[in-house]
Amino acid sequence: MTNKPFIIQLSNKTEVKIDSDELENVLKGISTGSPIRVKRGIVNPSFIVDIVGDMQRWEKIYDGITGLYDSPEYVLEKQRRADVGCIPLIDIFARTPLAFDRKNLKELS
Repeated sequence: MTNKPFIIQLSNKTEVKIDSDELENVLKGISTGSPIRVKRGIVNPSFIVDIVGDMQRWEKIYDGITGLYDSPEYVLEKQRRADVGCIPLIDIFARTPLAFDRKNLKELS
C-alpha cells in the first residue's frame, strides 16, 4: 500500500504531518471530538481547520530522477516511485507510556 503524506492544519497555523495510515484515526477523532494521537503529536480536533496533501514530502520521492520530463523512462520511474510512496513518519511516542500497540488501538475503537 502506498504511504501518502498529509498535513493537518490547525487554527493557530501549526501544521502536523501525518501518514495515510493515520488518516482514518484522525477522521474518527474529528467525528467524536476526542483528542487525536498521531505519530507526531496529540491534536485537539476542535482546532483542526483543514487536512491537505503534503506536496513537499510527496515531491521528495521524485528527487533524483534524471532525463527529460516527457521521456518514457521518466514516466515509468515516476510511476514506480509513486507506487512505493513516502517513508513513514517516526512515532515520537515510541518507548513512552503513550505508545500504542495494535492491540490497544483495537480496544480503544
